[in-house]
Amino acid sequence: MPARGTIAAVAVPVGVGQKVGRRTLRSNVESQPMQIHLGSGLPPRPGRGNISCMLPPLRRLEPQEWQLLRLARLTALKESPDAFLATHACEMSYDQERWQEEFDRGEWFVREHGEGVICMTGVTREYGAPSDVRYLEYVWVAPEYRRDRVAYDMLSEVLRYLKESGVRTVFLYVLEGNQPATWLYKRLDFQSTDKKPLLPDGSGRREEQFSRDLTER
Repeated sequence: MPARGTIAAVAVPVGVGQKVGRRTLRSNVESQPMQIHLGSGLPPRPGRGNISCMLPPLRRLEPQEWQLLRLARLTALKESPDAFLATHACEMSYDQERWQEEFDRGEWFVREHGEGVICMTGVTREYGAPSDVRYLEYVWVAPEYRRDRVAYDMLSEVLRYLKESGVRTVFLYVLEGNQPATWLYKRLDFQSTDKKPLLPDGSGRREEQFSRDLTER
């Protein structure tokens, strides 16, 4: 069962991190990861406003695309290190088997253009949790697309998909004091559960749990 850490990081920058497995991880890197191009591979960003309708559609990754999950995740960790509990150095050491295990934990969604990833998120189910409960993870938006409703529209689309799939409740965690993340998730009708566990890193910081009841509307 993966241990819960911070789940999502809407890189606005917005912080909510990821779950780190309790298994002992092997660290033999077979090759250096390619870098996703955050700027040159992306279409020019129009002016401020709702630009999601101008961008390529959000899509779910297929099992054979575990490498794209790896590349996008490592890019997010390198570009927004303060938004996640996990580190680029740690996850860069994961081998192919570990990344395939990570992929199998859930469903992963990206919006991309050529070699560039515009945004990404993941939906996972904890071991032993009810079949209609999910967690949001890996939320990230490329720097040039932040504050343009890209994160809001991506998550809205994923939440609609989950509701249509029979999911009733979605949870996520936000680093305490991260007002941009709190503001975003409250706009998406997430409510605090008043649970604020200490982070496992010994820093004394806390994260706050939020939930969304998908049956309400």
